[in-house]
Amino acid sequence: MQPDNGRVLSEAAVEALLGAVLRECALEPLLLLDAARSGSALVRIARAGAAGPDPFDEILTDAYESTRREMIDWAAGELTPAGSAEGVVRTAFMRVYARRPDITDPGEMRAYLWHATEKLVRDTSHHHTADRLEPAGDEHIAMLADRVGVSFDDTITVRHMVIAALETIPQREREAVVLRGYEDSGYAEVARIMGSSQDAARSYVRDALARIHERLRAA
Repeated sequence: MQPDNGRVLSEAAVEALLGAVLRECALEPLLLLDAARSGSALVRIARAGAAGPDPFDEILTDAYESTRREMIDWAAGELTPAGSAEGVVRTAFMRVYARRPDITDPGEMRAYLWHATEKLVRDTSHHHTADRLEPAGDEHIAMLADRVGVSFDDTITVRHMVIAALETIPQREREAVVLRGYEDSGYAEVARIMGSSQDAARSYVRDALARIHERLRAA
């Protein structure tokens, strides 16, 4: 069976928009909470009527903000070049955000972040993820939103809607699509990180992109 070119193009557009938004959030994690706290009707629609930030997002962001500098300093002493440390720590943060472990204790969350950072530092083949974190810019995000077929008044609303939609999808789909969108990982790499088959990873990403697109188009 031949692929549906329209569906493939739609998936690529949503994936590009998601990746741009996630890279912004990696550079400024408090944007994740801003999205949840916006209180707009559009965000409530995307989050199926829920209002306010998810407790997980608050605990994760607080833990990250309180340990980021220490983790970067440690990673800089372990990596060559040391300048890749900040990007590696950001990637560890986004992997925890993607996986969404069942943690409610701030101290346990800080320990989990440290573990994620140490694991990524040991995995030297992935230090290149540190080099791709450039903010997309408002014009680029607006262009990506237009390609998805959604139009909002400003890029802040676009960001809020994407994050809100992301937080409504099943955990495995969420993890896969964040790894794919933020890190630009191939399906083999997504499968390796998640401990799944490539077919399962591909299915998770495809279903996640479809759900996010549906939420965005419904707003």
